[in-house]
Amino acid sequence: MIHVDARHIESLYHEIATQPREEQLSRVHQLPLDVRASLWIFHLRRFLELHPELSTEQRSIVEQSVNLLGTPGFFRDEEELQRDANLDARWSALQKRARAVFPSELIYVIFYKFGDEIPQFGSP
Repeated sequence: MIHVDARHIESLYHEIATQPREEQLSRVHQLPLDVRASLWIFHLRRFLELHPELSTEQRSIVEQSVNLLGTPGFFRDEEELQRDANLDARWSALQKRARAVFPSELIYVIFYKFGDEIPQFGSP
């Protein structure tokens, strides 16, 4: 698992989360790989904390995503060769499971965007 100063990550997360999606992407891609991973892990853990109503399957998908994002080699620079095929297969399987149990609008909020405005919802 990747470890970066938690206070720095939380502060950086909240700073980036206030920006539009395109600016978030640009900003995050300029960061070191370990910081990128830590930001996404913080985001997913925060999502879990803010949503105690998640089903067991929904929680499992988010928790497994946290574990996978913390795997060395999951995040890589653009110029590096393709990441391990096993990591890609595991990520694809998690995304497929997520699409089956989360409303489509939440897939975006959970896996593609940082932010404080995470809507309340019920299990599908």
